[in-house]
Amino acid sequence: MYRRMLVAIDGSAAAARALDEAIQLAVEAKASLGLIHVVDMPYVYDGENVDFNALAVQRAALGQTIISEATAKVRQAGIEPEVMLGSSEGGRVGTAIVAEAKRWTADLIVLGTHGHNILRRLLGSTAEDVVRGSPVPILLVRGQ
Repeated sequence: MYRRMLVAIDGSAAAARALDEAIQLAVEAKASLGLIHVVDMPYVYDGENVDFNALAVQRAALGQTIISEATAKVRQAGIEPEVMLGSSEGGRVGTAIVAEAKRWTADLIVLGTHGHNILRRLLGSTAEDVVRGSPVPILLVRGQ
């Protein structure tokens, strides 16, 4: 059975369903839960007039809110989660999730699936990246 489950959360309905599934599994297995939110920071493009420091602060604050809400939900189930706020640093969110799963020695990654465009409708680009890069099993929870 799984002992260290990493749950990727992004504030979406699909992530909320994935968190509910992970909580249920963790309670049954008496497993540890890690929560990760990855702040998606874009690549810098020539000609853009964007204050990337302000954008990073804004996105980190939103991420902290998402993590705080998820932490409260996990604690209601009697589990003290380990929380991680990461950054894509111009890379891909899925890559950051896989890297954190390796660092935290997760033995299961749990995430919700929802496509953002027609090409990635089945999984979503983040879920696809995690599936392709993960060294451990993945539980994908479909959004509504």
